[in-house]
Amino acid sequence: MAQVLEITTLRPAPGLTPEDFVTANADIDDYLRRQPGFLGRRITVRDDGTVVDVVAYDSMAHARAGAGGITGEMGGSPVHDTIDQTSVDWQLTTVLHEVEPAAPSGTPAEPGPVARDEADQNDPAGQTLAQADALAREVRGLYEQIEQRVLGRTWTLPELAVGFTNDAAYVGRLVLAAEHTWDIAGDVDAELRHKLAENMWWLFVLADKLGVDLPAAYAETMAKIGGGLRG
Repeated sequence: MAQVLEITTLRPAPGLTPEDFVTANADIDDYLRRQPGFLGRRITVRDDGTVVDVVAYDSMAHARAGAGGITGEMGGSPVHDTIDQTSVDWQLTTVLHEVEPAAPSGTPAEPGPVARDEADQNDPAGQTLAQADALAREVRGLYEQIEQRVLGRTWTLPELAVGFTNDAAYVGRLVLAAEHTWDIAGDVDAELRHKLAENMWWLFVLADKLGVDLPAAYAETMAKIGGGLRG
């Protein structure tokens, strides 16, 4: 899925500086960290004082939702008073091409997912838990490359945990939509499929960071629970 950049150029309100704009963004930064698909943010300034604000998402749908909340949920943020609203130019752009830095000479290639046959590589549904775990770690590694480029660091364990709880909570919202209690725009079944899989991915990522062998823990836990239920 192509990365999407939300790019905004603006000038600070009269009497204010780009640094004032950055300071006023504290609550916006917290909001962005909670958004599904958020990859990172960079705020830069040109020689003429124009601010360039770049926010990265993993999809156009997530980018539109996240951007909409800036004037919706976060409409009362103090950051809006630091902007010359007549100077704002805003757009969503899709990344067509990016180049990764070359690995230093002699650096071994990063391992990919565990070995599996060609059918499994082309059909994620055929993966075992161990294979799914390996693929989750591989995808997390790709995210970390983007985070390092955009943030200058990778997400901390608490940030990963917040990302998981945010997506897990949204499953509840989707269940209400599936039951026609609280509808959403778009394909509910497709969104549920995506979000449930994403939550599974989060569990593998958190387990890896915490040193837990999740496939083994799952097998042991189900055997213990099943044994207890069967008496």
